[in-house]
Amino acid sequence: MTQSDVRCWESRTEVSASRSALGSAGRWPGLGSGVFAAALLLYAMAMPLGLARVASAPYVAAAVARAGRQAAVIPVFAARLVELAPVGDVGLRANLTSCVEMALAMSLLARLAVEVLAILRPPLRARRGRAMFLHEAIAAVASALVGSLSLGVFEAGTNAGPSAAILLLLLGAFWAELALLRDVRSVSAGLVLASFAGLATGAAPAVAPIIWPILLWLAIWALRKGARWPVLALICFFATSGAFLLAGRAGSLPIATAGSLLPSLPAGPGERALVMAGVAEVADQVGVVGTILAGVGLVAILGRASLVMFWLLLNLITCLAAARLPAAGGRAGLLAAIAIVCVLTCVGAAHVSARLGRARLAAACALAVMLVLSPALDGGSLRFGGRLAPMHLLDLALARSEIGARVQPGTAELGGLLDLGRAIGLRPDLDIADIPDIAALPPTRP
Repeated sequence: MTQSDVRCWESRTEVSASRSALGSAGRWPGLGSGVFAAALLLYAMAMPLGLARVASAPYVAAAVARAGRQAAVIPVFAARLVELAPVGDVGLRANLTSCVEMALAMSLLARLAVEVLAILRPPLRARRGRAMFLHEAIAAVASALVGSLSLGVFEAGTNAGPSAAILLLLLGAFWAELALLRDVRSVSAGLVLASFAGLATGAAPAVAPIIWPILLWLAIWALRKGARWPVLALICFFATSGAFLLAGRAGSLPIATAGSLLPSLPAGPGERALVMAGVAEVADQVGVVGTILAGVGLVAILGRASLVMFWLLLNLITCLAAARLPAAGGRAGLLAAIAIVCVLTCVGAAHVSARLGRARLAAACALAVMLVLSPALDGGSLRFGGRLAPMHLLDLALARSEIGARVQPGTAELGGLLDLGRAIGLRPDLDIADIPDIAALPPTRP
């Protein structure tokens, strides 16, 4: 073996070692579990001991009675499982379900941010250890905590409702999309993404259009590359969507698929104003520092990975469009938009700190503190205070009702409370009338 061959072999060994160090630094096995523990602790400290939001009453009632006027399949099934745990009352168990789901979503958000940073790293020219990438892990944890402390995510995580489960579903789909961006021929990632799309169609049709555009784009790209997983993806899509549609029908859960699968794009000035209001709300919840760093992260992605930039922007646009939809879909679309902006914030924080050379670790810590405090200062202490429980409204409504009376709720909120009271055995003699759909009523003439 000549001296040149030895040098060539040493250089190849060094490159392979640096790539393995890059892979090990990109995994950070304890990052997801640490974020999950921190987020779950935050949500558990602020979790109400009972029902704290009127809007969550229909979902708790549907989990107890397996029926309801407006219910989503995934949170109802999850709350039904947690109901078997001997912890508190049904309201506390439903809130605990949301806490666990949102904590899982935030841990997945941290992992997603780390994977995006691993894609954006330049090719290594020398051997580097794990400590060289510690600032990226700090930025990922900070972005996940920013998402946890944003007002919309915080309220959805501490109170029962479908938003936490749907956000977890969307972040799982984003994870599969990123895996396909790295390897478009990956059969497992393609089938997982198709299953998530079908799951959203059957269980949360209002947010299914968020996943569909990326799935269609990646499927066409995979077919052009010679992959065959898009053919099997159709089977997974229809199997998961059909299974949850049948499960919802069997459980007497009304699933309104018509009119929600294909939401209209913003056309008029008023609708564009709603989208701009959604953008302003996302920026306000992320905070001033987070918004600035998200802009820096967007510029950094634009210069390094155009596919990742297109993927993030398309998901952000579809999430903001879904935020215009009513009820659970709109809320979850807004929360998913916050999560995408947090990924951009992580990229911006890592990019700024990496530019400072040896001071990158101290800069990452300082930026992390500023990022976390920015949304937390927006009424942070008030989130852990006592709330006025709406169960007093239910007690008052039941006390004033005569025996065997037919009750007209008048509003969807009070109707959900009455459904919850009937589900847990309070006043089963009452006949609760259905709330008429205002959109289905004939127009009145002046």
